[in-house]
Amino acid sequence: MRSSRLASFLCEHPQILAVSSHLARPPLPWEGCIPIVFVRHPVLRARSVYEFVRNDPSQPFHAALRERSFREFCGWCLRGEIGSVVAHNYQVIHLSGASFRSGHILDTTAMHCDLEEAMQMIEQWGFVGIVELFAESLAAYNAKLARSPLDVSLPVRQVNRSEPASADAVENTDSLLETLRNDLGSDLYTSMLELNALDLQLYQFARQRLLAAHPVRPCRSAAEAP
Repeated sequence: MRSSRLASFLCEHPQILAVSSHLARPPLPWEGCIPIVFVRHPVLRARSVYEFVRNDPSQPFHAALRERSFREFCGWCLRGEIGSVVAHNYQVIHLSGASFRSGHILDTTAMHCDLEEAMQMIEQWGFVGIVELFAESLAAYNAKLARSPLDVSLPVRQVNRSEPASADAVENTDSLLETLRNDLGSDLYTSMLELNALDLQLYQFARQRLLAAHPVRPCRSAAEAP
């Protein structure tokens, strides 16, 4: 969804304070909007995309992935099959103007200039949320909302979660990544990181920005390692 369409929708519905969308795209409709955006470690995100598409018959490429293992899904992505952009630097694509260069987002390839654009936007916003630091992200957003004229707060409530929650977000992220590394094997895991090198840089940058806004216990996580 282009920014102009979202602006038109909000003008037609002035009573709406917040909009949730998987398709809304930057830039913001107008000055004063508070974007609430989350990014995720690209390999953990790839696993989530795989499970979602494989289990939802309404999703494009469901038939192609229904009987494939996660290892086979990663191979599908590495071969650059149609639709595999969903796990190929897709977060950089979505947070930049990359997809507008092509007739369709499935035909888009992210470039380093797109990463720079996405990073600059996050810097302008101050921070974005990190899925693996969900509670900390909401705390940072609530602090930001409290300084705004909007009467909005964000409770910590998680639904549609495939893995168990952990009191230690850093430790839990390390554990999940180590499990995926073992399941895929070191070579395939490394190939997925290389395929999503721009997304990994975006994730690391966004994570650092969030921790600067809302520090948690200092620890070098495997989520930061290439």
